[in-house]
Amino acid sequence: MRDDESENGRDHRRYPRLDCGGIADLRVLPNGAKEIGSLVNLSKRGCCFMAEEALRGSEGASIEMHLKIRGIDLRVAGIIRHVHQWRRAGIEFVELSERKREQIEELIGELAELTRAAGRARAAARKLHQQEYFPEAS
Repeated sequence: MRDDESENGRDHRRYPRLDCGGIADLRVLPNGAKEIGSLVNLSKRGCCFMAEEALRGSEGASIEMHLKIRGIDLRVAGIIRHVHQWRRAGIEFVELSERKREQIEELIGELAELTRAAGRARAAARKLHQQEYFPEAS
């Protein structure tokens, strides 16, 4: 069972996370150890980060994170809330300015629209495939 799920499988996060890809790096404060990796998902108040190598930060460590998604560069302060298998970390964003909140919300909106568009494209391709190979079922 994941840390964010109850026994019935429901997610108890305050803000839903959207699967995404993107480049990210974080610096563990105060020593500045740099971790390079990618984003797994993103929400209004946090993300999941996958490091290329074992994380040097532990749960509760303060971090500064640099996100690069769809041409948007964003720097945010955060706290490592969970570490899973030494490379995957749940990050909570802290001290977000109104401007940074708006940027994150705009980015989530764009990613959600891309996800919906990709879903519509997959559905249309399945329908076309079905009509082509199974015309009597249409």
